[in-house]
Amino acid sequence: MHFSAALLAVTAALGGVAAHPSGHAHAYLHAKKDAVEAHPIEFKKASRPHTTSEPVPVAAEPSPARASAASTPSAASSSSSSSSPTSSSGGQGFVPFCGGDSTSAARGSSSSSSSNKRATYDQIMYSGNTGTPGDWGCNMKIIDKVDTHAYKYVSKFVSTGGKFACSCFNKVGPKGLLDGFWFSAVDFSVSDPGRDDVYMAFDTNSQGSCACAPGNVVDRTDLGQLAGTWFEWDWGSEPNGGNSGADVSVLVAGAMDMPYYGMSIAANGKVCSWVKSDGSNEDAYMPGMEDLDGIGCKGYYEAELEVLLGDNF
Repeated sequence: MHFSAALLAVTAALGGVAAHPSGHAHAYLHAKKDAVEAHPIEFKKASRPHTTSEPVPVAAEPSPARASAASTPSAASSSSSSSSPTSSSGGQGFVPFCGGDSTSAARGSSSSSSSNKRATYDQIMYSGNTGTPGDWGCNMKIIDKVDTHAYKYVSKFVSTGGKFACSCFNKVGPKGLLDGFWFSAVDFSVSDPGRDDVYMAFDTNSQGSCACAPGNVVDRTDLGQLAGTWFEWDWGSEPNGGNSGADVSVLVAGAMDMPYYGMSIAANGKVCSWVKSDGSNEDAYMPGMEDLDGIGCKGYYEAELEVLLGDNF
């Protein structure tokens, strides 16, 4: 994939951020940097003004934010932010994303989501599935444990000690710009393993990340971007033949000299990317690895990933 390279376009000051799970190339990285740096403009987010490079438009039609880290989520949204997973005695089975095709993301189905939203600018600029106009982020949602079997793409979040907060977002932001990591579509926390583990399902052809950190909220850079440690994901990528991929990345936190935290990802039971707060790691994107590709978890299509938070794994 991955989308850290694309988000570099909005903050050239980071010096280059490029992580690509599932082996996706990033040949356009330097060309994109040159294009953005040649057209600087003041970019302001209402909740936290700051100055940086202009986000690069990738979608023909903007879609308003459905929830941000600083906003109140809509109660009507199918994937609204939550501090804990919803629960029900029998579960609901598969529930369509964004009110779309009822089989698009059901496990075992090969059809693509009716809510997919794509751009044709180039490989890095590919928007993928960001939800629907007016409901950015409805391509991801918290589900019950008993319903995980009904979805193709699922991630389980578990604390290995203490409380962690996570904020999840698409590569492409709510206005169709490459500024996804200024916003959050789903916020949650985990603390007690086995009791408040969080299960998230994702729609087909979704690219984004969940940034996680100890405490009640995820760290942000001085520019307002989500930092902490990133679980980067690419689910059922259409440009990559339906492959999925994931990795642990601390490139943003490392570039800003901010702390990062332990995280481990296992795909279908096999650990494939991890980092600890002391810097020890395997197949994770660390400072200095900005130009590398194909790091992390790959070689799978459907999956239930397990994301362990903290150093005790």
